[in-house]
Amino acid sequence: MNKLNNKKPYQVLLFLTIGIICGSLTGIIFVIIQRLLTFDSELNLPEFFILLLSPIIASLLIFKLFNNSLVKNCLISFLTLIIPILGVSFGSGNYSFFNQLGIFSLLGGIGGLFWSIPLSLPILFKKKKINN
Repeated sequence: MNKLNNKKPYQVLLFLTIGIICGSLTGIIFVIIQRLLTFDSELNLPEFFILLLSPIIASLLIFKLFNNSLVKNCLISFLTLIIPILGVSFGSGNYSFFNQLGIFSLLGGIGGLFWSIPLSLPILFKKKKINN
C-alpha cells in the first residue's frame, strides 16, 4: 500500500474533528452573544444581524488554531448555524445559561460533524501527483 493512501484516513479524521470543534464553538459563541444582546428578552433585527457574526468568529478562531481552509470553516459554521442551532434557539428560552451552553455545544458539534462529512470526501478521492 502506498504511503499516501495511509495518510488519507487520518486527514479525514482530522478534518471531521475540526468540523466538530467548529460547530461546537459556533454554538457556544451564539449563546454568549445572544445573552449579551438580549437583556430585555427581545431580539431586534440589528441584534439578530450581530448574532449572525458568531459563525465568522468561530471560523476565524478555528482557522488561527488549526490553520486549515477558512472557506470550509465558514461553510461548516454557517450551515451549522442554520440547521441545528437556529432551530433549537427558538425553543430554548426557559433554560439556564449553562444548560444552553451545553445543549448548543452538543448540537453544534453534531451539526459540524454532519456538515463536514460531504466536505471531507474530496480528501479521500484526491489523487496526488507522483514525480518520477
